[in-house]
Amino acid sequence: MSGCSIVLLAFAVLAPPGLAAAAPASPTKEALAAARAHFEEGKRAFEATQYQAAVEAFEAGQALVPRPLFQFNIAQAYRKLAEAEGDRPELLRAARDKYRLYIDTSNLDEPERVDALRHLLELE
Repeated sequence: MSGCSIVLLAFAVLAPPGLAAAAPASPTKEALAAARAHFEEGKRAFEATQYQAAVEAFEAGQALVPRPLFQFNIAQAYRKLAEAEGDRPELLRAARDKYRLYIDTSNLDEPERVDALRHLLELE
């Protein structure tokens, strides 16, 4: 997986939450649909290099249906936004924080963990 990719899973918001995630046991169908729409919006924004819009969309999805993969995608968008804006410290810090949160809440066998750890090491 490339370093600037986001997780492009069609049903990313339907994946089971990580071990330490505080996701509700059973989100409503409406919440799932809205979170999925925010995920798709964030994915389109990220692919169009609209990183701030991607952050906002992924965060909106995370607020509705918390999932570790949203945290990973938010981290990716913050990292790319920081690169595009001259490595602004507050954006790099936000990326680090989201990578840490993803690592802390995701399952150990998630393939994105390797990328998250690598990026976290690069940012520290």
